Amino acid sequence: MKKIDIPRFTRLFQEKERHRLKRIKKKRTKKASRVARGKSKNDRISIVIPAILDLNENRDKFTSLINRIQDVLLNGKIFLIDHREMKIITKEALLLLTSEIERCTTIMGIKLKAKSKFAPSNPNIKTLLNKIGYWDYFNLNLGRADEKEDDSELYLQIVGDTLVSGEKIGSLIQFFEKLICFDVSTKDKFSDAMMEAAANTVEHAYSQKMETENIKKWWLTACINKATKEISFIFYDQGLGILNTLEHTQRHIRLKRLIAGWVAKGMSKGGILKELVTTNLSSYKDERRGNGLISFKTFIDEVRGGELTIYTDDVSYSAISDKIINYKTPINGTLIAWKIKVNQVDDKCIYIKS
Repeated sequence: MKKIDIPRFTRLFQEKERHRLKRIKKKRTKKASRVARGKSKNDRISIVIPAILDLNENRDKFTSLINRIQDVLLNGKIFLIDHREMKIITKEALLLLTSEIERCTTIMGIKLKAKSKFAPSNPNIKTLLNKIGYWDYFNLNLGRADEKEDDSELYLQIVGDTLVSGEKIGSLIQFFEKLICFDVSTKDKFSDAMMEAAANTVEHAYSQKMETENIKKWWLTACINKATKEISFIFYDQGLGILNTLEHTQRHIRLKRLIAGWVAKGMSKGGILKELVTTNLSSYKDERRGNGLISFKTFIDEVRGGELTIYTDDVSYSAISDKIINYKTPINGTLIAWKIKVNQVDDKCIYIKS
């Protein structure tokens, strides 16, 4: 029988025990430190994204989600964003959600991390988030492994910028031209309308006070639906909103007089928004400037078969169907949603490539 070295065995046992106790102490110290800062695992706040999100029927749920994100992130609390319940989300709501997460995390200097267990379980939502570049926008590597091959809808991945960039606007035209042909005149008008919207955002959408609260940015995305033969794009900024911008304008004398007249007549917010889309209110010497909304409407009128909807504050106006909707809850900034049915033949200004 082999003789056991008792002293050596005892030393090994004691050494292992010291390491074990050291690990326990380190774990307890770390936990106590988190608790002292009010950031223990038990205090972690879960932001659950609802099953259905849009800016119309489920608007209250959407605005509640945005308010919760602001409350949690801007107060520096430990948080996680749970996407598992998501089943339906419109492109408009998704663009606003992306912008708000970016705004809050940028202001607080928070770097986002991804955990696959909190990704959506619905395959359609997985595909949408991947195609529209939701994860890529935040530099998160998540969910690409099980993406289904489906080319019925093509998306321009979410783009954001703080400047008027011809390159970024040009990427929208290039995206559409994968399947769609524009005649020269139509292409120029569309490009001008987009540049005007971006320029208005940079120059007027954000007040001086908002420079410390926002990141003075605009966002856009676009979609080609091959099944319905429809193309669309969405442009959004988190500024004052069109109606509030009017109240903060200092040099648009003519504009102020018109607004004052509309208010005196008891016109609703939606009615004022309608007038803005259909009336030339440029305060610029160059009459080609300051007419972003009119440019969009003119473009839709000319190509036919489309719609232009503007969401701002607690109202929306659909320019072609001439429909005004008032909501109980507002959104920040202004969102322009544009879509048209593409022609099947090449004798129109926009048509599908043969």
